[in-house]
Amino acid sequence: DMVGRYGGDEFLIVLPLARRDGALMKAEALREWITQLRVPALPRSVTISASFGVVSAESSGDLDAATLIRRADQALYRAKAGGGNQVALWTP
Repeated sequence: DMVGRYGGDEFLIVLPLARRDGALMKAEALREWITQLRVPALPRSVTISASFGVVSAESSGDLDAATLIRRADQALYRAKAGGGNQVALWTP
């Protein structure tokens, strides 16, 4: 598994051996973990939320990295449009 900053406030998590359901479970577990973080800020601490867009080469049939990233981005924006702090799976 690999994690890297993709740009701005976006990160790319690559799970080469995960199937779609495993990737969804990992994204949801990370989202829940992030919401538990408390960042110290004066005069109080702040909470963080995260939105995830998930795509699977298994379900999409595409192994082209650019297509997978574009679809993950589409799913991410759907998660954000739905109010944020959630995981969205790319669907055709």
